[in-house]
Amino acid sequence: MSKPELFNWEQLETSLNAARKALDGGVWADVLHNCHQYLAHLPLSVNAEEASPDSLKLFRTFAGSMIAQNHTYDSVVDLLRVKDAFADYVANYLLAQDKKGVQVPTPIPAVEDAHLVLHFCLGLHALVVSRTRDES
Repeated sequence: MSKPELFNWEQLETSLNAARKALDGGVWADVLHNCHQYLAHLPLSVNAEEASPDSLKLFRTFAGSMIAQNHTYDSVVDLLRVKDAFADYVANYLLAQDKKGVQVPTPIPAVEDAHLVLHFCLGLHALVVSRTRDES
């Protein structure tokens, strides 16, 4: 898979590779930790006020490519909101808090949790890379 020109993906791919290795080793908490790192550092967001110029460029490229494939702008925004919500879900395995900010016991990760989270991240990564690849 060729890498996009818009962003250096090395750190993100390092997190995904570490998550794969942790999955192979049966260390579910490490899978979740590394996937959370991936989601937290993926420079693709609908929050324009928090975005860097490179992140905005990546968003425009990604959204433009998705729209060219007959997705709507709203569906692209929905996908990125799902990514953000999923990152919040994974974060609960690292530090769980209720709606008032009170810390509660973290969920105990199981193999199914690790598979769900890793496969979501791998699928999202493949989609983003394929939609932002330099076509020139």
